[in-house]
Amino acid sequence: MRFRETARPTSALRCGYDGQTIHFDYRPYEARTEAARAAYDRLRADLLANGLKDPLITYRDHILIGMRRFEILRDKRDSFPCIEILEDVRHWTRDDLRRLNELKRDLYGLRLNEFVG
Repeated sequence: MRFRETARPTSALRCGYDGQTIHFDYRPYEARTEAARAAYDRLRADLLANGLKDPLITYRDHILIGMRRFEILRDKRDSFPCIEILEDVRHWTRDDLRRLNELKRDLYGLRLNEFVG
């Protein structure tokens, strides 16, 4: 997967991406389940105590991975470190999500299904 490390201004970033075959959905806090709100609150406490450790993963200024981190810290930062996907993701399939999983595992040590069902 082709990507580059960059920093993007907070004002340029948007949560989620709606492609032709794949979607990265953003759900506001109020629309989340009680369990999801509890996880968000734990993440918020960690980020406020320890700061941002991992870059956001983006495509054309759309946040694919890291929307909660962005939401929590956007009022506190002028810019965010990003891993910008350089491939055209508009026609991605589940196979491409596996490639994103590999990138994310290398970056964060996480599995994609923690973010995308």
